[in-house]
Amino acid sequence: MASLPKLYCAWFCPFAQRAWISLLHKGIEFEYIEQDPYDKSAEWLAVNPRGLVPAILHNGRAVYESQVCIEYVDDAWPGGKSLLPKGCVRKSLCAHME
Repeated sequence: MASLPKLYCAWFCPFAQRAWISLLHKGIEFEYIEQDPYDKSAEWLAVNPRGLVPAILHNGRAVYESQVCIEYVDDAWPGGKSLLPKGCVRKSLCAHME
């Protein structure tokens, strides 16, 4: 059985909010973990070596950077509401909208 994804987030960070909204949009149940982005503990750096939010820990693997998190969510939970358009050209245009 797959583990519940953990979203490491900071409520005030717009980049972290992108990952948060992507999980909500897809209707994915997840564990929200409020992470102080200024806390560079060894435990946090093991999840994200850059020490920044957002990060998603799922099945023992961590992904970070908001755009990467969105792409991961869309690929890991296919079906339903898609977050990104189909086609490599359209997807690449979305990557430049930050």
